[in-house]
Amino acid sequence: MHVNDLYALVYYHWALDTETFPHERYRVQLPLRLLMIAYTSSRPGAIIESGCYSETNEALRYKEVRVTIVRNPHEIGNNVMIFKPEDVYNLRVPAHLNSIQIKWKPGMQDKPIFRRALRTADGIRISLDKALAYDTGNKNLKRLGRSAGFNDNVTLYCLRRGVANVVDDVATTAERNQILGHSRAKIFNKYYLSQRVKRDVQSAYLGRPSKDSLVRCIGQMSITRDSRAPTALSSKQLSEIAHHPRMVELRAAKKLFRPSLDLYTLASKELASEQEYLRRSTLEQLRSKYFENADTMEIDQQLSGLQSSTNEEPKSEVIDFTFDARARLAIQLFQGQNGTARPSRVEVLKDL
Repeated sequence: MHVNDLYALVYYHWALDTETFPHERYRVQLPLRLLMIAYTSSRPGAIIESGCYSETNEALRYKEVRVTIVRNPHEIGNNVMIFKPEDVYNLRVPAHLNSIQIKWKPGMQDKPIFRRALRTADGIRISLDKALAYDTGNKNLKRLGRSAGFNDNVTLYCLRRGVANVVDDVATTAERNQILGHSRAKIFNKYYLSQRVKRDVQSAYLGRPSKDSLVRCIGQMSITRDSRAPTALSSKQLSEIAHHPRMVELRAAKKLFRPSLDLYTLASKELASEQEYLRRSTLEQLRSKYFENADTMEIDQQLSGLQSSTNEEPKSEVIDFTFDARARLAIQLFQGQNGTARPSRVEVLKDL
């Protein structure tokens, strides 16, 4: 996954996505996970609860993250206590120190940063101490990638592999192993090295200036991205699945097993599993067919002198959000990158 792919995901997530989450904290947690993996090359299982260590609650905790303000030798200021978000921007490192560390509250240090949502008597609430499970985090990311128009499945390891290949371009083998936590070089060569050639072989052979930037562009996941691709089944398609012969058979079996609670429960689970499988496979087939034919249809349409049937997704507009806080955040991130006033950032921090 290239940085442009990550930008497309984060942009869609904050500015265009209309999907609902069990809890709004999930909306904040998702892009933060992506950025942490991108900036640290961490394994996903080091940040959230790995599938290999299910129910162990092993995940990144607040005490394992250090927030440090480094002294700028060109600025002199006084140290202040932090009471409000805006105080962060007023902090200065005193002359006798090179940095100051912002400490977490004692009650937060052992809490996982990324936590799961639980169903309670008061509704959906974020657990105080249960780490987010890998399957949940990966499922949310796959859904986001699909909604954003990516052809390939977007997973957390897509991002880690992308980061690994960038590190490989700028670091020595020993440095790369240290950054990625690999014990030997062949781990990268076998599992992480991109299968897409990153060099302009044609220009090299012809003795011409390299066009590596173009080669990198072609190798991005978002090169085939199309936001018009289907992301959900229609009512008609759902009805067809409901009347699928296998579904009819399983519903009949479930009805027969009603006198036996154990058999009835097993039949119910099998019915739900089959329904999920049929829905997932049908959607995958629809998307595969769409991506297979969309470009040819577009070319035929243009060669026929017809205008494209759809417009490009808006780049600067923000959809009408339910929460004003999210609208302010989307504007801050994607419309105020050049010289955005500090109070706007403070307002967004307070919203979060």
